[in-house]
Amino acid sequence: MEACVGTAESLPYADQSVDLLIFGFCLYLCDPTDLFQIAAKARRVLKASAWLAILDFWSPYQRSNDYHHCPGIRSYKSNLPAMFLWHPSYVVTDHRLRHHCHPHPHTDSVDDWVAATIIRRFDKSDA
Repeated sequence: MEACVGTAESLPYADQSVDLLIFGFCLYLCDPTDLFQIAAKARRVLKASAWLAILDFWSPYQRSNDYHHCPGIRSYKSNLPAMFLWHPSYVVTDHRLRHHCHPHPHTDSVDDWVAATIIRRFDKSDA
């Protein structure tokens, strides 16, 4: 098994060579105008039957605020799995919404929501 950390601009994998791709608390710091390119690069490396995990802040609508860990940077919250789900090759197999801090698993504050979403890619036309 091999694992690495990469960026959408330079994923060091051949086309359709990855079984599992994990986006772990990184997409909320990406400019929303880059999300289509990020999804396209992910699709390039994912096998026709593969898994995709997105663990990140979540909101039912697009919102942004100042990133409190680093002045001058914005963070963006949205329905990040939707950047894949418009395509019929992707199906959500699990989606769990929680508060970003334990021991408070539930909250009404959209600023505190995080989601763990597991998506299955299955595309017979690419196999």
